[in-house]
Formats: sequence, structure tokens, C-alpha cells
Amino acid sequence: MALPVPTDSNRPNWNPSDCDDWEICNDNGFVYKRRRRIRHLQPSSSSADNADATSLRRYRRARKRKYLLSLKDKYTQELNHWKSLSFDSAVAADVGPTSTSASSVAPPLLPTEAQPEQQPVIDELLLQAEAQEAVLRKLSELCDYVDSVCVAEEEIFAKELADLPIWDSPKALLACLQSL
Repeated sequence: MALPVPTDSNRPNWNPSDCDDWEICNDNGFVYKRRRRIRHLQPSSSSADNADATSLRRYRRARKRKYLLSLKDKYTQELNHWKSLSFDSAVAADVGPTSTSASSVAPPLLPTEAQPEQQPVIDELLLQAEAQEAVLRKLSELCDYVDSVCVAEEEIFAKELADLPIWDSPKALLACLQSL
């Protein structure tokens, strides 16, 4: 049974003037309909329109310049921020190797003997080391727990394996298999 194909003429609210609002577009073989664009006519060239267009152009240019300058300031601030972070990490990297090489030659400096500008970096590094130590301690405890659980499971499995009737005499094995 064929279904009726809807056409424009049997639609209830069809208006032939609606066809003028659409245009058919072919985009590299992809054909589709879209609403027809309203094309504005060029304004008449009068001195008032030219003055408005010129002032509008100047306003847009000033607004664009203001936006670009604010964007430049924003990127400059971000760049300065990244430079300071890079400098701080370079200082921290310099502090690390010098302290390890100095520790083999001389006793390490106490935090109170450090220079004042290096104190925040040292404090941060100490906090990081303590946090890493706590994480490693917790991981070690977890590994010990998992290891003990695995050993207990292996012992249970070995006991169950040793208790299997297959290790008994063949007659006992046949009797066990017949009972199943």
C-alpha cells in the first residue's frame, strides 16, 4: 500500500507566495533550501550619509584599537606572570643541585641560615618533600596490606588444592566422582 506523497498544494496552510522566501543552494553537490537573504540597496551618496559612515568607521576603529590594547595588556600581564614562575622554578632548580653538592663537602645549611629571599622557596620545597614522604608512606602501607591479603589467599588456595580428592588413592577418587 503506497502512502500519499504530500505536495505543496494539499497542505492546509500552503501559500504560493511562501516559495519566494526560499532559495535553492548547491554547495559542491550538497543541495539545500535556505531562506532568501534580504539584500539592502546601497545608500544614496549624500554628504550626511558619508559623514555618518565616516564617524561610524572612526568609532569602530577606536573601539577595535581599545580592545586590541586591552588584549595586549592582558597578554603582557600573563607573559610577565609566566616569566616570574619560570624564574622561581629556575631558582628552585638552582637551589636543589647546590645543596646536594654542598652536602657532600660541608654540612647543609639550616633554614634559619638561608638568605631571606630563598626562604619561601625552601619552605615550599620542604612542604613538597613532606607531602611526597606521606604519600610514599601511605603507598607502602597499602602495598604491605595487599601483600598480606595475597599471601592469605595463596595459603587458602594451596590448602584447598591439597584437600582435593585427586591426591587420594584412585579408588577414593572414583568414589568421589560417582557421588557427584
